Amino acid sequence: MMKTNIYMKKIIGVGLFFLCLAGCDESFLELKPIATETEETFYNTIEAIDFTITAAYSRITLLNYDVTTVLTGQVGSDDVETGGANAADGANWKLIEQFVHTTGQSDFEFPWMVNYKGIRLANTALQYLPKFVDSHPELTRQRIAECKFLLAFYHFQLLQFYGGVPIVDRVLSPSDFTMGRNSIAEVLHFIQKNLQEAIPDLKTRSQLGMNEAGRASKGAAQTLLAKAYLFESSYARYHKDDERFAGCIEKFDLSAHAAEEVIASNEYRLVGIDGERYKSWWAMTIDPVPADSTVGGFRWLFSTDGDNSSEGVWEAQNAMDGRGWAQGTGNGLVIFTTCRWNTVVTSGWDQGWGFNTGSFYLQRAFRNADDRYTNLSPENMEQIGQYDDPRFGTTMGLEGDLMVVREPYNADGILKTAGMTLHNVPTGSACRKYECHPDEFQLNPMKSGNESGPINWRLIRYAETLLIAAESHFENGNTARALELVNMIRTRARNSNNDPDSATHVHPKNLTGLTFEDIVHERRLELALEHHRFQDLVRWNLCDRFINGITLELLPGQPIQFDPEKHFFFPIPATQVQLSEGNLVQYPGWRN
Repeated sequence: MMKTNIYMKKIIGVGLFFLCLAGCDESFLELKPIATETEETFYNTIEAIDFTITAAYSRITLLNYDVTTVLTGQVGSDDVETGGANAADGANWKLIEQFVHTTGQSDFEFPWMVNYKGIRLANTALQYLPKFVDSHPELTRQRIAECKFLLAFYHFQLLQFYGGVPIVDRVLSPSDFTMGRNSIAEVLHFIQKNLQEAIPDLKTRSQLGMNEAGRASKGAAQTLLAKAYLFESSYARYHKDDERFAGCIEKFDLSAHAAEEVIASNEYRLVGIDGERYKSWWAMTIDPVPADSTVGGFRWLFSTDGDNSSEGVWEAQNAMDGRGWAQGTGNGLVIFTTCRWNTVVTSGWDQGWGFNTGSFYLQRAFRNADDRYTNLSPENMEQIGQYDDPRFGTTMGLEGDLMVVREPYNADGILKTAGMTLHNVPTGSACRKYECHPDEFQLNPMKSGNESGPINWRLIRYAETLLIAAESHFENGNTARALELVNMIRTRARNSNNDPDSATHVHPKNLTGLTFEDIVHERRLELALEHHRFQDLVRWNLCDRFINGITLELLPGQPIQFDPEKHFFFPIPATQVQLSEGNLVQYPGWRN
């Protein structure tokens, strides 16, 4: 069934219209202002504004924005190796994971371009929305709030990639294109201000209708605000002598308060926390297959059936809509990260491409066997089996693990399962958080491009809201509340065991005490192979412990050389530095 959400209303021409305007130079603007007249005429209705806001949201679902955020943003972490068909596949990502990337690398252009396009569209809508305050007061306030949320989100994405970036709070004219970068603190304060202003006028999750799935909700804005406070607080506490983070202030209390407001709303719930089980095709991959064809909550959450669940605080509304690569709203992570081959499908590339593989370090972490930790609680030091934590089998697969293959069908018309073959991947693993059934993806007649996966990209999960609250409380001295929240995460994980017999639900055990490293560890396992680990290590200033000196399975015997002055953030694209006439200045590590 086709999803009904805001992206289904997307009008591509609107986005192209504004991108053309963005490329106009001064000589064009000196001519008869046809474009300005057209723009003024276009924005005579609230529906026209809605088209533009939809286009602003749609940056998230177009042109592999998800792949860039997850892979380009995370291959530098200790938990991910690039993977692919062979050692040469994904060459640019392999440069990033080895920390030998350069300022001229094309990978750094796309995040800059697409996030600022989203910002331009949001600012354009904000410019014209006040015209409708009298005729559509409630809707106008909501749409203004959504645009402020999007401004905050896109600036936060840019900040995580590049550090301080130019703050764009209006539709720019050509004379603005030479602006310099703002500080990290200034960008965070801008993000926080926009979210504070947006929250009162956003709808709650339960107030949004089915056709509004994907719009920013009050809970999404509150969680993003809590995260922005948390990032600023971590920068302030753990980077006191780094000028890049000057002006950052500890706001752990504000972060905890914003996250607790989401919790208190009762709008969200961890899927499967009480041991609920869910019908799913994923049961076919369990050996033995459960008699009732059900799986635990964590496994079900990362399936198309789990789209927009009670845990979905904000999700990109991905759909197989037949529009093709450039204009479709599909999830590129499905093809990019799914296991490439198995014992039935031994060649080709339309099953999956095998990127975003879990490293040996992450595999050891799931066994409580990563010896780089120095202060874990006893429960996190008790070594366990690879699959004892139910989150492991949902996060990644190993050689021989079962997957449903694209062909052939059994005599009863049901697709077969086959064991993964991972000889081509140095880590011997495959990401499973974005895997779809072949009938949903590879064999779906609506498939119009490889990057058209039908599963939503979970941008903000309620589990992260709880982890933000736990960390903020811990850093602010409220260890008891932090422990309670962390154990909620662990209880859901434990009760997601794919064995229906609750007697087997043992790990992860609830913690009896809590250390900072326990929080680092829990966030790592719960959010593994999504889009968090590298930026977490940066804000905690833990890259030296967890990245510097490690070795990749791809390059044994060649320790990573991580330079925090250079590698905390990506370089600003060289083309943008040139266009700014030198006003955009690289951080010191990137100036040579």
